[in-house]
Amino acid sequence: MVVFGLSQFVPGERALFFLRGKPTAAGIVGMAQGKRPMRLETTTGKWMIDRADHSGLSRVPMRTPASGVVTPSPIIDDAAGPQSLDDMRERIRTILKVRQ
Repeated sequence: MVVFGLSQFVPGERALFFLRGKPTAAGIVGMAQGKRPMRLETTTGKWMIDRADHSGLSRVPMRTPASGVVTPSPIIDDAAGPQSLDDMRERIRTILKVRQ
């Protein structure tokens, strides 16, 4: 069965996942947006996080109830393209500090 917008999985692939829920029953956040393929860059030896697969996905802008202003997610917004695993970790740490 194919469900458009859900992540596709390939045996042996490496990926970064954003999960929600209990450790025994966690699910991927944002359907395919919560899975990021990883690849080892041969020149630097660093793991790179690729953009999420957006095929079959329609985005609906999120708006705050009071202002109606669009609030893009800083984790899911990947317009900048591929980034290193270290950069992604730092980005997530920064976002978590701001939200506390």
